[in-house]
Amino acid sequence: MPKVSLASASTVKDSGIAEDRSETFDGFTINFVTVLQSHDLAAMLKALPGGNCSCPHWGYVFSPAEELAALEAAMARSMQEPHGD
Repeated sequence: MPKVSLASASTVKDSGIAEDRSETFDGFTINFVTVLQSHDLAAMLKALPGGNCSCPHWGYVFSPAEELAALEAAMARSMQEPHGD
């Protein structure tokens, strides 16, 4: 069974506000995202239908409760529309 960890992820992208480490297995991408500073994604998401990301997001969040509540609300909004290819 394939496995990946924060330390072993082969792709690393540092945008300054966040660091993304990832690996792809069988069509699924596993990401470890470390948010380095507060930011607002509204401008980036504005171009998407309904101003939201419609990708399914699953995972764990290891952060303070306030940030978790904000992330859950954002994820709920982003999953309102299913993906269509």
